[in-house]
Amino acid sequence: MSTDHVVIIGAGIAGLSAASFLARSGYTVTVLESHALPGGLCTSWKRGQYTIDYCVHWLMGTKEGSEFNQLWKDLGAFTNDDGSTVPIVNFDQFSTMGLSKGDSITLYSDLEALEKELLRYGDEDRKEVHAFIASLKKLGTRFSDEKTNILGSISQFLTLFKHLQPMKEYSKRFKSQILQELFSTEIPEDWSLIALTLGLSQQPYQCAGYPVGGSLNLAKNIEREKQSDLESHSDITARWIA
Repeated sequence: MSTDHVVIIGAGIAGLSAASFLARSGYTVTVLESHALPGGLCTSWKRGQYTIDYCVHWLMGTKEGSEFNQLWKDLGAFTNDDGSTVPIVNFDQFSTMGLSKGDSITLYSDLEALEKELLRYGDEDRKEVHAFIASLKKLGTRFSDEKTNILGSISQFLTLFKHLQPMKEYSKRFKSQILQELFSTEIPEDWSLIALTLGLSQQPYQCAGYPVGGSLNLAKNIEREKQSDLESHSDITARWIA
Protein backbone atom coordinates (compact mmCIF):
# COMPACT_ATOMS: atom_id res chain seq x y z
CA MET A 1 0.00 0.00 0.00
CA SER A 2 1.50 3.29 -1.09
CA THR A 3 1.58 6.17 1.38
CA ASP A 4 2.50 8.66 -1.34
CA HIS A 5 -0.17 11.26 -1.99
CA VAL A 6 -0.16 13.25 -5.23
CA VAL A 7 -2.17 16.45 -5.61
CA ILE A 8 -2.90 17.44 -9.20
CA ILE A 9 -3.96 21.01 -9.92
CA GLY A 10 -6.25 21.19 -12.92
CA ALA A 11 -8.47 18.59 -14.54
CA GLY A 12 -7.33 19.22 -18.08
CA ILE A 13 -6.28 16.31 -20.28
CA ALA A 14 -2.80 16.26 -18.75
CA GLY A 15 -4.15 16.32 -15.19
CA LEU A 16 -6.76 13.62 -15.84
CA SER A 17 -4.21 11.43 -17.60
CA ALA A 18 -1.70 11.82 -14.78
CA ALA A 19 -4.36 10.97 -12.19
CA SER A 20 -5.40 7.86 -14.09
CA PHE A 21 -1.91 6.42 -14.47
CA LEU A 22 -0.83 7.39 -10.95
CA ALA A 23 -3.87 5.63 -9.51
CA ARG A 24 -3.00 2.48 -11.43
CA SER A 25 0.47 2.68 -9.91
CA GLY A 26 -0.95 2.73 -6.39
CA TYR A 27 -0.79 6.39 -5.47
CA THR A 28 -3.37 8.33 -3.51
CA VAL A 29 -4.57 11.06 -5.86
CA THR A 30 -6.46 14.30 -5.32
CA VAL A 31 -7.46 16.40 -8.34
CA LEU A 32 -8.19 20.09 -7.75
CA GLU A 33 -10.31 21.83 -10.38
CA SER A 34 -11.94 25.28 -10.20
CA HIS A 35 -14.45 24.55 -12.95
CA ALA A 36 -17.52 22.33 -12.66
CA LEU A 37 -16.47 20.48 -15.82
CA PRO A 38 -13.33 18.51 -16.72
CA GLY A 39 -11.13 19.13 -19.72
CA GLY A 40 -9.70 22.61 -19.23
CA LEU A 41 -9.06 24.05 -22.69
CA CYS A 42 -10.22 20.75 -24.18
CA THR A 43 -13.87 21.71 -24.21
CA SER A 44 -16.87 22.21 -26.52
CA TRP A 45 -20.50 23.25 -26.22
CA LYS A 46 -23.82 22.80 -27.98
CA ARG A 47 -25.81 25.36 -29.95
CA GLY A 48 -28.96 23.63 -31.11
CA GLN A 49 -27.96 20.65 -33.21
CA TYR A 50 -24.40 21.92 -33.64
CA THR A 51 -21.28 21.19 -31.57
CA ILE A 52 -18.99 24.21 -31.27
CA ASP A 53 -15.51 22.86 -30.60
CA TYR A 54 -12.91 25.00 -28.88
CA CYS A 55 -10.09 22.48 -29.01
CA VAL A 56 -10.03 19.21 -30.92
CA HIS A 57 -10.49 19.63 -34.65
CA TRP A 58 -8.23 16.66 -35.31
CA LEU A 59 -6.76 14.19 -32.84
CA MET A 60 -3.57 12.17 -33.22
CA GLY A 61 -4.08 8.45 -32.77
CA THR A 62 -7.63 7.99 -34.05
CA LYS A 63 -6.65 5.13 -36.37
CA GLU A 64 -6.47 1.61 -34.98
CA GLY A 65 -2.84 0.57 -34.68
CA SER A 66 -1.38 4.06 -35.10
CA GLU A 67 0.91 5.70 -32.57
CA PHE A 68 -1.04 7.18 -29.61
CA ASN A 69 -4.13 5.05 -30.35
CA GLN A 70 -3.47 2.65 -27.48
CA LEU A 71 -2.77 5.56 -25.14
CA TRP A 72 -6.22 7.07 -25.81
CA LYS A 73 -7.79 3.66 -25.34
CA ASP A 74 -6.03 3.18 -22.01
CA LEU A 75 -7.43 6.54 -20.89
CA GLY A 76 -10.96 5.58 -21.98
CA ALA A 77 -11.17 8.53 -24.38
CA PHE A 78 -12.89 6.54 -27.11
CA THR A 79 -15.55 4.87 -24.93
CA ASN A 80 -18.77 6.79 -24.30
CA ASP A 81 -20.89 6.71 -21.15
CA ASP A 82 -23.26 4.15 -22.69
CA GLY A 83 -20.37 1.84 -23.60
CA SER A 84 -20.41 2.73 -27.30
CA THR A 85 -17.25 3.58 -29.20
CA VAL A 86 -16.69 7.21 -30.16
CA PRO A 87 -17.16 7.51 -33.95
CA ILE A 88 -14.25 9.06 -35.83
CA VAL A 89 -14.80 11.23 -38.90
CA ASN A 90 -12.03 11.67 -41.48
CA PHE A 91 -12.67 14.59 -43.81
CA ASP A 92 -11.59 15.04 -47.45
CA GLN A 93 -10.70 18.63 -46.62
CA PHE A 94 -8.46 19.55 -43.70
CA SER A 95 -9.49 23.21 -43.83
CA THR A 96 -10.46 26.03 -46.19
CA MET A 97 -8.99 29.49 -45.77
CA GLY A 98 -10.63 32.67 -47.09
CA LEU A 99 -7.97 35.28 -47.83
CA SER A 100 -8.02 39.08 -47.87
CA LYS A 101 -8.52 39.55 -51.64
CA GLY A 102 -11.35 37.08 -51.88
CA ASP A 103 -9.32 34.01 -52.75
CA SER A 104 -10.13 30.74 -51.06
CA ILE A 105 -7.57 27.94 -50.62
CA THR A 106 -8.48 24.43 -49.54
CA LEU A 107 -5.98 22.24 -47.72
CA TYR A 108 -7.00 18.82 -48.99
CA SER A 109 -6.40 15.62 -47.03
CA ASP A 110 -5.07 14.00 -50.19
CA LEU A 111 -1.54 15.32 -50.66
CA GLU A 112 -1.61 15.19 -54.47
CA ALA A 113 -4.76 17.31 -54.48
CA LEU A 114 -3.17 19.63 -51.91
CA GLU A 115 -0.08 20.10 -54.05
CA LYS A 116 -2.19 21.00 -57.11
CA GLU A 117 -4.16 23.51 -55.03
CA LEU A 118 -1.02 25.22 -53.75
CA LEU A 119 0.51 25.34 -57.22
CA ARG A 120 -2.70 26.88 -58.55
CA TYR A 121 -1.89 29.98 -56.50
CA GLY A 122 1.88 29.76 -56.42
CA ASP A 123 3.34 28.17 -59.53
CA GLU A 124 6.40 30.35 -59.07
CA ASP A 125 6.94 28.52 -55.78
CA ARG A 126 6.91 25.08 -57.38
CA LYS A 127 10.19 24.00 -55.74
CA GLU A 128 9.09 25.13 -52.26
CA VAL A 129 5.63 23.56 -52.66
CA HIS A 130 7.22 20.25 -53.67
CA ALA A 131 9.46 20.44 -50.59
CA PHE A 132 6.45 21.16 -48.36
CA ILE A 133 4.53 18.15 -49.70
CA ALA A 134 7.61 15.92 -49.39
CA SER A 135 8.04 16.98 -45.77
CA LEU A 136 4.38 16.15 -45.05
CA LYS A 137 4.85 12.66 -46.51
CA LYS A 138 7.97 12.08 -44.45
CA LEU A 139 6.43 13.41 -41.26
CA GLY A 140 3.23 11.45 -41.82
CA THR A 141 4.94 8.08 -41.91
CA ARG A 142 6.50 8.71 -38.50
CA PHE A 143 3.16 8.48 -36.73
CA SER A 144 1.07 6.20 -38.94
CA ASP A 145 2.77 2.99 -37.78
CA GLU A 146 2.39 1.78 -34.19
CA LYS A 147 5.96 0.41 -34.33
CA THR A 148 7.42 3.82 -35.12
CA ASN A 149 8.82 6.02 -32.37
CA ILE A 150 9.21 9.63 -33.46
CA LEU A 151 12.21 10.13 -31.17
CA GLY A 152 13.64 6.68 -31.88
CA SER A 153 16.50 7.93 -34.03
CA ILE A 154 18.40 11.07 -34.84
CA SER A 155 16.94 11.19 -38.36
CA GLN A 156 13.40 11.01 -37.00
CA PHE A 157 14.14 13.76 -34.51
CA LEU A 158 15.56 15.98 -37.27
CA THR A 159 12.43 15.38 -39.34
CA LEU A 160 10.37 16.78 -36.49
CA PHE A 161 12.85 19.56 -35.71
CA LYS A 162 12.53 21.01 -39.23
CA HIS A 163 8.88 21.73 -38.52
CA LEU A 164 9.50 23.82 -35.40
CA GLN A 165 10.19 27.17 -37.08
CA PRO A 166 7.59 29.94 -36.60
CA MET A 167 4.89 30.26 -39.27
CA LYS A 168 5.82 33.90 -39.93
CA GLU A 169 9.38 32.85 -40.74
CA TYR A 170 8.29 29.89 -42.86
CA SER A 171 5.83 31.95 -44.93
CA LYS A 172 8.68 34.13 -46.20
CA ARG A 173 9.99 31.20 -48.21
CA PHE A 174 7.21 31.70 -50.73
CA LYS A 175 7.17 34.31 -53.49
CA SER A 176 3.41 34.15 -53.98
CA GLN A 177 1.66 36.70 -51.78
CA ILE A 178 -1.33 34.38 -51.59
CA LEU A 179 0.75 31.50 -50.22
CA GLN A 180 2.52 33.88 -47.87
CA GLU A 181 -0.83 34.96 -46.49
CA LEU A 182 -2.04 31.36 -46.27
CA PHE A 183 0.92 30.18 -44.22
CA SER A 184 0.98 33.25 -41.97
CA THR A 185 -2.75 33.18 -41.15
CA GLU A 186 -3.82 29.50 -41.24
CA ILE A 187 -2.62 29.39 -37.63
CA PRO A 188 -1.14 32.23 -35.51
CA GLU A 189 2.07 33.43 -37.14
CA ASP A 190 4.11 33.05 -33.95
CA TRP A 191 3.18 29.36 -33.65
CA SER A 192 5.48 26.66 -34.96
CA LEU A 193 4.92 25.11 -38.38
CA ILE A 194 4.36 21.76 -36.63
CA ALA A 195 0.99 23.04 -35.37
CA LEU A 196 -0.17 22.83 -38.99
CA THR A 197 1.90 20.03 -40.48
CA LEU A 198 1.48 17.47 -37.72
CA GLY A 199 -2.26 17.15 -38.24
CA LEU A 200 -2.16 17.77 -41.99
CA SER A 201 0.45 15.05 -42.54
CA GLN A 202 -1.79 12.46 -40.87
CA GLN A 203 -4.83 13.03 -43.08
CA PRO A 204 -3.81 10.67 -45.92
CA TYR A 205 -3.41 7.87 -43.34
CA GLN A 206 -6.65 8.76 -41.50
CA CYS A 207 -4.66 8.85 -38.27
CA ALA A 208 -5.90 12.24 -37.04
CA GLY A 209 -9.67 12.35 -37.42
CA TYR A 210 -12.37 14.16 -35.49
CA PRO A 211 -13.95 12.36 -32.50
CA VAL A 212 -17.74 12.79 -32.75
CA GLY A 213 -19.14 14.45 -29.65
CA GLY A 214 -16.37 17.01 -29.45
CA SER A 215 -13.67 17.90 -26.97
CA LEU A 216 -15.86 17.96 -23.86
CA ASN A 217 -17.17 14.47 -24.53
CA LEU A 218 -13.58 13.27 -24.91
CA ALA A 219 -12.62 14.87 -21.59
CA LYS A 220 -15.66 13.41 -19.81
CA ASN A 221 -14.76 9.94 -21.07
CA ILE A 222 -11.26 10.29 -19.63
CA GLU A 223 -12.67 11.66 -16.36
CA ARG A 224 -15.02 8.70 -16.03
CA GLU A 225 -12.20 6.23 -16.67
CA LYS A 226 -10.04 8.08 -14.16
CA GLN A 227 -12.72 7.73 -11.49
CA SER A 228 -12.92 4.03 -12.30
CA ASP A 229 -9.16 3.68 -11.90
CA LEU A 230 -9.28 5.43 -8.54
CA GLU A 231 -12.24 3.46 -7.20
CA SER A 232 -10.90 0.09 -8.35
CA HIS A 233 -7.96 0.28 -5.93
CA SER A 234 -8.73 -0.34 -2.27
CA ASP A 235 -5.72 1.70 -1.18
CA ILE A 236 -6.72 4.74 -3.23
CA THR A 237 -8.53 7.77 -1.88
CA ALA A 238 -10.41 9.41 -4.74
CA ARG A 239 -11.27 13.07 -4.35
CA TRP A 240 -12.59 15.50 -6.93
CA ILE A 241 -12.59 19.04 -5.57
CA ALA A 242 -14.27 21.60 -7.80
